[in-house]
Amino acid sequence: MKVFIGVDHGSNGALAAISESGDIINVLKMPRKEDGDIDCFQVYSWLYENFGDYEHEVIACGEKLHAIFKASASTTFSFGKNIGKIVGIIECLEMDYMEVRAVDWQKYIFTELSIPETHQNKKTPSGKFKRDTKVMARMAVANIWGSESLPYIKHDGICDALLIAEFARRKNT
Repeated sequence: MKVFIGVDHGSNGALAAISESGDIINVLKMPRKEDGDIDCFQVYSWLYENFGDYEHEVIACGEKLHAIFKASASTTFSFGKNIGKIVGIIECLEMDYMEVRAVDWQKYIFTELSIPETHQNKKTPSGKFKRDTKVMARMAVANIWGSESLPYIKHDGICDALLIAEFARRKNT
């Protein structure tokens, strides 16, 4: 059986696993230590205990690192460090890992599901209103998983992780 794991590496991130048929298997809010760093042992334990039996073909997918507009160098470095930790754990467990740009998985999922574009009240430097991808992600999760998604719909990291896993599933089945 194939399992698809979506990874949102952000500070309010999560990992979400779905089956080959698209059912939600398990979700983990990104565990943090007291100092705010990712708790690598908890991430490792969750992955190993749930999917480390080699009976599953695991394909994990996370967002590709890029410079974040108006983000400090330390924020970008911290984000990259988080990605490196999680990718290292995944590779040590001999699971496949793929990267996708946020704009690519969002465009694919939102288009496939005909999610209407919503906007924030903030304008971009070019004067346009900024897309509210968090609201659009909640709509997409509700569209795909219906009432099963209710416990997860208010957590941005879980919504993104589920949709990244769904993107990987649709591209690899």
